[in-house]
Amino acid sequence: VQWTDGMSHDDFPQDIAERKDFVTIQTNDFAFAAITSSGHVVTWGQASYGGELPEHLKSVNDVATLYANKGAFVALRKSGSIVAWGNTYYGGQIPESIASLTDIASIHATSHSFIALRKNGSVVFWGYGIHLREMPQDIANLTNIIDVQGAVNGSYAFLTSEGKVYCWGEVLIYDIKMPEDLFDVVSLTASYDSFAALCRDGTVVAWGMPGGGDTTSVKDELYNIRAIYASGYSLCALRDDGHIFEWGAEDSPSFTKMPADIQGQVSYSYN
Repeated sequence: VQWTDGMSHDDFPQDIAERKDFVTIQTNDFAFAAITSSGHVVTWGQASYGGELPEHLKSVNDVATLYANKGAFVALRKSGSIVAWGNTYYGGQIPESIASLTDIASIHATSHSFIALRKNGSVVFWGYGIHLREMPQDIANLTNIIDVQGAVNGSYAFLTSEGKVYCWGEVLIYDIKMPEDLFDVVSLTASYDSFAALCRDGTVVAWGMPGGGDTTSVKDELYNIRAIYASGYSLCALRDDGHIFEWGAEDSPSFTKMPADIQGQVSYSYN
């Protein structure tokens, strides 16, 4: 089923509404894409944003995962190769040097770009960004990247198997910088314009815009942290005693406050 925000949008196609073979659905600003049980992709929405699947992709029947940014889609095939469609301004066309690869493990995105993490621990980039022109050589040379996080505003953070973090993009010009001595990191989380790193000792380091990048309001509570989560402009950390601590844009009147009765009631498990 599909519903809207009350504004006029493209009609929900009847043939889509009647289907019962969807496995997963991905969306961008103006279009939808779904994987069917046969491994094919079905799309609807504005054609210029990927709502119309190119003819040469309609026969593809081995899609494992779909990814999206604001205006394009990427499909990761079981073969390890990728295909893209949608607005070329948002990365809807993959350079041939990347389209020919068959060892892609995952895709990560900002609003206008994509990064593919390869199985050999290296990354490749395509798309657009004011501060994302050419990948820095020290990042392009890495072969031990285990995770990539994209901040929508146009920044990426990379975590290596050694627990070291690299950063690239608009976040580098913000006032709150990533510490140069950041190490022993076990996970990264991205909000719209900030990043947070969970260190092995249970502490948290954040950087980026003052909202999500500034943990001053909760700094005395960020110990024994088990996990970090993000919304658009806020982040929160779950401590091992079940308490949650949030920072970022939570002071805005448009943000509802976290219910007090959930404190100490949240559990975390990792498989």
